Amino acid sequence: MTMQEAPDRLILAVHTRRELDDALDRTVTFLMPAAITERVGILVTRLALMKFV
Repeated sequence: MTMQEAPDRLILAVHTRRELDDALDRTVTFLMPAAITERVGILVTRLALMKFV
């Protein structure tokens, strides 16, 4: 998994479906305290469709 930060987003790049599930779980866990404090949601968007093995 690779992670890039921009001012208002994180970009994750993964190679397998298992990595995707783990990366999303860890990212949401990481962002949850800030989302609760700021009373905002967490939006997840798939930018590229990949066929996972």
